[in-house]
Amino acid sequence: MKIFVKAEVKKALSTEKSTAQMLDQLEQRLQTCFLGKYETWSEEIRLTID
Repeated sequence: MKIFVKAEVKKALSTEKSTAQMLDQLEQRLQTCFLGKYETWSEEIRLTID
């Protein structure tokens, strides 16, 4: 996670986007990342219970 955020900050600093645009883009990417992790985790739990 730390590596992901560092990479995103580096990308953001090299663009001409506003702070709000950068934060919005970062938020969207984090949501996608966390959702993917949650789906994987919940599937693993479901398989364990079944």
